[in-house]
Amino acid sequence: MGSDRDAIRALIDGQRRQVSVPLSVTQTQGRVRVATGELKTKNNLAHITGTLWFVPVYRSRQVDVRRGENKNRALTNIARSLNKIGDWNGTPSNFEFDAAALSPTDSDGYVVILQAGVSDRPGPILAAYKNW
Repeated sequence: MGSDRDAIRALIDGQRRQVSVPLSVTQTQGRVRVATGELKTKNNLAHITGTLWFVPVYRSRQVDVRRGENKNRALTNIARSLNKIGDWNGTPSNFEFDAAALSPTDSDGYVVILQAGVSDRPGPILAAYKNW
Protein backbone atom coordinates (compact mmCIF):
# COMPACT_ATOMS: atom_id res chain seq x y z
CA MET A 1 0.00 0.00 0.00
CA GLY A 2 2.94 2.37 0.60
CA SER A 3 3.25 3.22 -3.08
CA ASP A 4 -0.51 3.28 -3.81
CA ARG A 5 -1.39 6.95 -3.35
CA ASP A 6 -5.14 6.42 -3.92
CA ALA A 7 -5.29 3.63 -1.34
CA ILE A 8 -3.44 5.76 1.21
CA ARG A 9 -5.79 8.72 0.64
CA ALA A 10 -8.83 6.46 0.97
CA LEU A 11 -7.48 5.08 4.25
CA ILE A 12 -6.82 8.57 5.63
CA ASP A 13 -10.25 9.83 4.55
CA GLY A 14 -11.88 6.80 6.15
CA GLN A 15 -10.11 7.47 9.44
CA ARG A 16 -11.18 11.12 9.41
CA ARG A 17 -14.79 9.99 9.37
CA GLN A 18 -14.37 7.52 12.27
CA VAL A 19 -14.63 10.07 15.07
CA SER A 20 -16.01 13.58 15.16
CA VAL A 21 -16.73 16.10 17.88
CA PRO A 22 -18.54 19.38 17.21
CA LEU A 23 -16.55 22.33 18.54
CA SER A 24 -17.80 25.91 18.90
CA VAL A 25 -15.52 28.77 19.96
CA THR A 26 -16.53 32.36 20.72
CA GLN A 27 -14.57 35.26 22.17
CA THR A 28 -15.95 38.29 24.01
CA GLN A 29 -13.81 40.90 25.76
CA GLY A 30 -10.80 38.60 25.92
CA ARG A 31 -12.74 35.63 27.34
CA VAL A 32 -12.78 32.54 25.17
CA ARG A 33 -15.71 30.16 25.48
CA VAL A 34 -15.46 26.66 24.03
CA ALA A 35 -18.42 24.32 23.72
CA THR A 36 -17.91 20.73 22.68
CA GLY A 37 -20.65 18.49 21.40
CA GLU A 38 -21.09 14.83 22.01
CA LEU A 39 -18.55 12.38 20.69
CA LYS A 40 -19.82 10.72 17.53
CA THR A 41 -18.16 7.53 16.33
CA LYS A 42 -18.73 5.45 13.24
CA ASN A 43 -17.90 2.14 14.89
CA ASN A 44 -19.33 2.68 18.40
CA LEU A 45 -15.86 2.94 19.90
CA ALA A 46 -15.35 2.68 23.62
CA HIS A 47 -15.68 5.84 25.66
CA ILE A 48 -13.04 8.36 24.60
CA THR A 49 -11.78 11.17 26.82
CA GLY A 50 -9.42 13.97 25.93
CA THR A 51 -7.74 17.26 26.66
CA LEU A 52 -8.61 20.76 25.51
CA TRP A 53 -5.58 22.86 24.54
CA PHE A 54 -5.14 26.59 23.83
CA VAL A 55 -2.19 27.45 21.57
CA PRO A 56 -1.31 31.13 20.96
CA VAL A 57 0.47 31.59 17.62
CA TYR A 58 2.35 33.99 15.43
CA ARG A 59 0.53 33.88 12.10
CA SER A 60 3.73 34.81 10.28
CA ARG A 61 7.14 35.94 11.49
CA GLN A 62 10.68 36.17 10.27
CA VAL A 63 12.50 33.84 12.62
CA ASP A 64 16.25 33.44 12.91
CA VAL A 65 16.52 29.81 11.81
CA ARG A 66 20.23 29.18 11.33
CA ARG A 67 20.14 25.79 9.65
CA GLY A 68 17.90 23.12 8.24
CA GLU A 69 15.10 23.30 5.71
CA ASN A 70 13.67 26.52 7.18
CA LYS A 71 16.93 28.49 7.17
CA ASN A 72 16.29 32.22 6.45
CA ARG A 73 12.57 31.71 5.82
CA ALA A 74 9.51 33.46 7.20
CA LEU A 75 7.54 30.86 9.12
CA THR A 76 3.79 30.71 9.61
CA ASN A 77 1.61 29.44 12.44
CA ILE A 78 4.37 29.40 15.02
CA ALA A 79 3.12 28.01 18.33
CA ARG A 80 4.12 30.26 21.22
CA SER A 81 2.97 27.97 24.04
CA LEU A 82 0.77 24.98 24.74
CA ASN A 83 -1.78 25.57 27.51
CA LYS A 84 -3.97 22.86 28.95
CA ILE A 85 -7.47 24.26 29.48
CA GLY A 86 -9.08 21.16 30.90
CA ASP A 87 -10.03 17.53 30.65
CA TRP A 88 -12.88 16.46 28.38
CA ASN A 89 -15.04 13.47 29.29
CA GLY A 90 -16.60 12.70 25.89
CA THR A 91 -19.88 14.48 26.59
CA PRO A 92 -21.07 18.00 25.71
CA SER A 93 -18.94 20.35 27.80
CA ASN A 94 -18.23 24.06 28.23
CA PHE A 95 -14.89 25.70 28.98
CA GLU A 96 -14.09 29.37 29.54
CA PHE A 97 -10.75 31.10 30.03
CA ASP A 98 -8.90 34.40 29.68
CA ALA A 99 -6.97 34.28 26.39
CA ALA A 100 -4.75 37.25 27.29
CA ALA A 101 -3.54 35.57 30.48
CA LEU A 102 -2.33 32.59 28.44
CA SER A 103 -0.94 34.46 25.42
CA PRO A 104 2.35 36.29 24.94
CA THR A 105 1.59 39.96 24.25
CA ASP A 106 2.89 39.72 20.69
CA SER A 107 0.91 36.66 19.53
CA ASP A 108 -1.67 37.47 16.85
CA GLY A 109 -3.87 34.40 16.71
CA TYR A 110 -4.66 31.17 18.47
CA VAL A 111 -5.72 27.59 17.96
CA VAL A 112 -8.00 25.53 20.18
CA ILE A 113 -7.41 21.77 19.97
CA LEU A 114 -9.46 18.91 21.38
CA GLN A 115 -7.17 15.89 21.55
CA ALA A 116 -8.01 12.34 22.62
CA GLY A 117 -5.97 10.86 25.45
CA VAL A 118 -4.29 12.60 28.35
CA SER A 119 -1.34 14.99 28.55
CA ASP A 120 1.31 12.30 28.99
CA ARG A 121 -0.36 9.88 26.50
CA PRO A 122 -1.89 12.03 23.76
CA GLY A 123 -4.01 10.57 21.00
CA PRO A 124 -5.47 11.85 17.73
CA ILE A 125 -6.91 15.33 17.34
CA LEU A 126 -10.70 15.14 17.49
CA ALA A 127 -11.51 18.77 16.65
CA ALA A 128 -9.68 22.06 16.12
CA TYR A 129 -10.45 25.75 15.64
CA LYS A 130 -8.21 28.61 14.53
CA ASN A 131 -8.76 32.31 15.16
CA TRP A 132 -7.04 34.84 12.91
